Amino acid sequence: MVSAVSLLLASQAFVRVGHQGAAGVHDRYPDWQVVQALNGDGVRAGDRVSYIGDTLSDHVWAYLAHVTIAAEIPPDDMSTFWAATDSQRQDVAGWLRTLGVKAVVSRDVPPPAYSSGWKKVGDTSYAIWGLSEPTADLIGMRASKLRHNPCSARP
Repeated sequence: MVSAVSLLLASQAFVRVGHQGAAGVHDRYPDWQVVQALNGDGVRAGDRVSYIGDTLSDHVWAYLAHVTIAAEIPPDDMSTFWAATDSQRQDVAGWLRTLGVKAVVSRDVPPPAYSSGWKKVGDTSYAIWGLSEPTADLIGMRASKLRHNPCSARP
């Protein structure tokens, strides 16, 4: 009986130490670092995000974060996005917000982009562009554009 109790206590201690030791293991993996950065920016499970790149081969971070990739800028269009003006990229951000996107994730972000809100994710090649809530002016501008969009007119 004493040996059974001793074995039980020893196994509980081993499990506790093992669990605490494994708690920081995820920090080494880039996908987990993206999850932590998204959470730090207020992105939660069930939220919508966008990705610049190939989501077919690079989506583990989204799976781990339990987020939906609602829009993608595919690899063939990446150079166009990065060559766009800040104003054009803000237009893209506005469009993404209308889809409910809370953040954009990408790899190998060009250094000038960091001055316009992109944040590097730890020691990875990833970066995140948090799409904060638009101002009232932006909402009004977007609404007026939508009202005048012939594609959105109903017969």
